[in-house]
Parts: sequence; structure tokens; C-alpha cells
Amino acid sequence: MSGKKSEYVGPSPRELGYPEHLKRYVKPRITERLMKFTME
Repeated sequence: MSGKKSEYVGPSPRELGYPEHLKRYVKPRITERLMKFTME
């Protein structure tokens, strides 16, 4: 699954008081994922 960068609409989580120590995890984007499926 492809990722996508974006931007916040309105105040960001940081502006709303989201904890600073979680800053690296809270970003306006969808991270790329590798997903495996099996057919049974």
C-alpha cells in the first residue's frame, strides 16, 4: 500500500496540546505498508 503525505486542516495535534514525547508518531500522512494475503 502506498503512503501519502498530507497536511493538517485546522489546528495540529501539537497546537491542541498533544504530548511532545509522541511528536515523532503523530504526522499528517499515511505510512507505507506491506500486506500479505493468502487464499485458502
